[in-house]
Order: sequence, then structure tokens, then C-alpha cells
Amino acid sequence: MENILDNTLIEEQNTQIIYGSFWPRLWALMLDGLIFIPLYIVVFFNMLDWKSIPLMIVISIIPIIYKPYWEFRYGTTIGKKAMKLRVTNINYERPNLQEVLLRNIFYITFGILNIIFSVLIFSMPEFADITEFLEYGKINQLSSGAVMLSYCSSIIYLIEFVMLLIDNKKRSLHDRIGQTYVIKSLYEWQKRI
Repeated sequence: MENILDNTLIEEQNTQIIYGSFWPRLWALMLDGLIFIPLYIVVFFNMLDWKSIPLMIVISIIPIIYKPYWEFRYGTTIGKKAMKLRVTNINYERPNLQEVLLRNIFYITFGILNIIFSVLIFSMPEFADITEFLEYGKINQLSSGAVMLSYCSSIIYLIEFVMLLIDNKKRSLHDRIGQTYVIKSLYEWQKRI
């Protein structure tokens, strides 16, 4: 009898939760990207004019740290907050550091690999002669590691997209790895987090 009552209570609680669907999550991602426009401008000038490896590394680390830090510290990013989304663990509480790091494992890994391949490209003798962005793209294509990274990330993002669309709790692959949900920030859930 208790089991039936407990299941009913859990079902009633779950019906109050609105999971973050594709479009709000995409808009949140785009808003988070807008925050880094000044950094992208510096990256652009660094690639074409300054060609500083230390500057490239520092600028590349900032976005890698941003998302996990905000999700751990605040349970959201600026883009998610604007879209009224929140990251929770499977108990609908603010995720701990391990859950956040696992949730962002692809993001962090691709960011670190991108830094490594960028250092290799910056170190190429041909890189010193680059003065246009399209020339950088051609040299980037010479790096088989960068091309492989691009293919791998595309496949993973496609899997993420499909999983998000077919999962009834709107969890993508990285949500499952980190054992997290993205939910609409409702007042009663904000009190718990």
C-alpha cells in the first residue's frame, strides 16, 4: 500500500516539472556565445596579426571554464538564466562538481583538444604568413587532428540532438553522463536549489 502511495506522490511531483526543450536550450547556448564576442574578436586579431600562443591559450581556457563554473556555482549559465532554465541533478538539486564536470565532459575535452591543435597550427611555419581568415581555414584543414576533432564533435552533437528530441525528460547524452536535467526555473524548484 505504501509503495502505491509513494509512486503516486512521485508522479504528481514529476508532472509539475517542465524540462528544458530544444529551442530554449539552443537560445541559451546562443546567448552564452554572445558573451564571448569580445574574446572572439581578440582571437581573430591574434590569428591574423599578433600570433601569440600564450594569448591564444588564455583566451581559449576562459570559455572552457565558464560553463562548468556557472553550472556548479549557480546551477545555470547566463544564457540559461535568461531562458529561465536551470541544471539540476537527478534529485532536482544543484549538481555537485563531479556531476557538472561529467555533464560537460565533451565540452571540456573538445576545448582542450582544440587548444592543442591550435598550438600545433600556431607553431607551423606557414602560419606566420597568414593574413586572412580563409588562409587559416586552409592550414587548419592540413591538420588531420583538427579535421578528426571536427568530425567527432559533429557526430557527438548529432547524437546529443537526437537524444534530446526523443527523451521524454529532454536529456541529451551529456545530461545522461552527468546524471542531470535541464528544467524550467519554477519558483518551488528555485527554493530547493
